[in-house]
Amino acid sequence: GLGRDADGRLCWDVALANDECVFGGGQRTGPVDKRGRRLTLWSNDPLPNHNAATTDAMYQSASVFPILRAGQAHGIFFDHAHRATCDIGKAQADTLTFTTEGPDLVAYVYAGPDLASVLRQHTDLTGRMPPQPRWSLGNQQSRWSYMSADEVRAVAARFRAERIPCDAIYLDIDYMRGYRDFTFDPERFPDPAQLLADLRAQGMRVVPIIDPGVKVDPDYSVYQEGMQAGHFVHNPDGSAFEGWVWPGLSVWTDFASAAARAWWAAQHHTLLDLGVAGIWDDMNEPSQAGMSAPPEVTVPFGATLPDDTTHQSDEYGPLAHAAFHNAYGHEMVRATRESLEAARPDERAFVLTRAAQAGTQRYAIVWNGDSTSQWAHVAMAISMNLGVGLSGFPVTGIDIGGFWQDTTPELLTRFEQLGAFLPFCRNHSSQGTARQEPWVFGEPYTSAIRAAIEERYRLLPYLATLFHEASATGAPIMRPLAWLAPADAAAVACDDQFLLGSDLLVAPVLAEGATEHTVLLPPGDWLAWQGDAAYAGGQRITLPVTLTTIPLFQRAGSIIPTTGVTQHTDEAPAEPLTLVAALGAPGQTAAATIWDDDDHPQAEARGTYLALHATATWAGDTITVQIAATGGQMAPRYPGLRVTVRYPQGGQVVSQTIDADFAALPQTLPFKVA
Repeated sequence: GLGRDADGRLCWDVALANDECVFGGGQRTGPVDKRGRRLTLWSNDPLPNHNAATTDAMYQSASVFPILRAGQAHGIFFDHAHRATCDIGKAQADTLTFTTEGPDLVAYVYAGPDLASVLRQHTDLTGRMPPQPRWSLGNQQSRWSYMSADEVRAVAARFRAERIPCDAIYLDIDYMRGYRDFTFDPERFPDPAQLLADLRAQGMRVVPIIDPGVKVDPDYSVYQEGMQAGHFVHNPDGSAFEGWVWPGLSVWTDFASAAARAWWAAQHHTLLDLGVAGIWDDMNEPSQAGMSAPPEVTVPFGATLPDDTTHQSDEYGPLAHAAFHNAYGHEMVRATRESLEAARPDERAFVLTRAAQAGTQRYAIVWNGDSTSQWAHVAMAISMNLGVGLSGFPVTGIDIGGFWQDTTPELLTRFEQLGAFLPFCRNHSSQGTARQEPWVFGEPYTSAIRAAIEERYRLLPYLATLFHEASATGAPIMRPLAWLAPADAAAVACDDQFLLGSDLLVAPVLAEGATEHTVLLPPGDWLAWQGDAAYAGGQRITLPVTLTTIPLFQRAGSIIPTTGVTQHTDEAPAEPLTLVAALGAPGQTAAATIWDDDDHPQAEARGTYLALHATATWAGDTITVQIAATGGQMAPRYPGLRVTVRYPQGGQVVSQTIDADFAALPQTLPFKVA
């Protein structure tokens, strides 16, 4: 029930049954099931080498908890911005206790009855991810930092020379003039407009970083304007709070204020006019950093603004930072998205954020922040991103290769093989570490990485459909096995593999020097995606693996759309759209809706999309595939349409392919079973 703890803080106790699993809670280390944990809900820049034993609060704090029991799901959402905790059966095994330092406690209960319904209900309340630009589904490359325009050009050229698909390059803080937001260094980036135009002509977008800390510099226009208008966070005495981050002594924009948000949004015109494709908002927990502080100043890692600094909220009046902290990054990316949407109403805005709270998905996508080049962090990325997805953020990813420390050839390869199937796919690393672009270690690693990224581009039609589903329903793109098999104990407990959508099982190799790999197949029939093996589900199988192996399995009873490899998403496809239908036995039917659009923010409302519905039915010695266009007026982007059916015969997968015709839809295609 509702009450107060010994310190007078509001708390709510919820009974937990012995067999209930509790997911969500934002970004977390450890298993997907948070039962037995006490979670601090406070956006935080954690120490490097985060791990389940010592790491608690991380970048994305979201107090939404899907709860699963005996195949049935419901959920609880605690709506707050103050520091809070959620004890999930740690202090008392049969009790979940939510405790807040705020003056009120607001909770919503989602009835379910399954995980998809809980996420739909949660995003009905908190909002859904807007449609994302198609290029953001591609492979992306970053580093702290590419130090000059020449270096950026060289990286882009190497991707094209190596024939490794890539759609974007990110600019970390060193592109700026002395770490001043909204500037380019005039010596190292003398003509940014030309740089961005040249890269765009090669199918490569550019996304720069922006931090909320503004350099204290009377000659810097952003600082001047913000000070004059009172747009920065204040001390209790009314003076602007000054702390330390990359530029040195800095002030922080007050995103609780609508006027400050509008002013901040307007600053982006400098970058947008030059042609940047999107914005990467970082350090927005908010965090301080002591790299540029004088020796006598100590800034602890992960330090934020003092609790008693003051924000000016239009709705609530003066707010202590303690009351606004978890909403800081959320309101920053709100301003960023509003800027992009106002400047480019006919383009989909792209905003990437490190900090988030429940609801931030309606403004930005997220990633896991600063991972480490360790084998443990490859495995951790699966459970962490599954938890983030179950917290309402459908698009998430990792720093492929690891941000901290030097990676190794095999480790980078396995990171890339995982990252190629995450919703957000970006290689990123820290200054002072060994370079980790896909080609740096030579063969056979470059070819193995290329193959993984190429598979992502073959799956672009499937990814585009999943991204649309996420925007329409709130469903995560990366899903736990419990999504399909909520009553299967082994599937519910599994957090070292995942589903891409509901139809492709991804079981990456996670161990150094592995020569074999064990995979859990949920109930049902499964067909190897790359190969001709068929398996009954509800069992574990052990497979031989090499450096190039990525264990992938298609669910029998599904249809996955694919196409050929392109070097970037603007490149016109040279191969048809291929619908790959998998069936496990006579009597089974597969069905899918495939979505494509023209990348306009209002594509669905304008009708500038193409929706196909396909079914495949196995009856007797015939598999019948039916395809129909069910909506939209967009001409197909693909030069043709093809259907492949896959089915088991004698323990092996048989494949048959027939060409279809967009112009002849609706169309019925019979396949004679071999």
